Amino acid sequence: MICSWLNDATAVLQLKNIESGFVVIEFLEGEIRFHDPILKEKMEVEGIAIPFSERKRYGGKDRIFLGDKQFQEAFKEFYYIYQFDFNTYKWM
Repeated sequence: MICSWLNDATAVLQLKNIESGFVVIEFLEGEIRFHDPILKEKMEVEGIAIPFSERKRYGGKDRIFLGDKQFQEAFKEFYYIYQFDFNTYKWM
């Protein structure tokens, strides 16, 4: 887990490109807003791969898709960590 506050579904979080100011995704009190339509489509079609060692926490699922109640947690714990450059994209 990267930070406990990143898993708080009541928090207002934005994943932002700090160089351009572009907000990629927002988590607003349980609501998800994508500002990148390609990423949204990817989450709907491919989902987020869950490492084998973590699948028990996700009900044995190997992928979590948009709409799953654990999507926010999986996005922040796995997708963000492996797909975004920490120096360019920050949670705000």
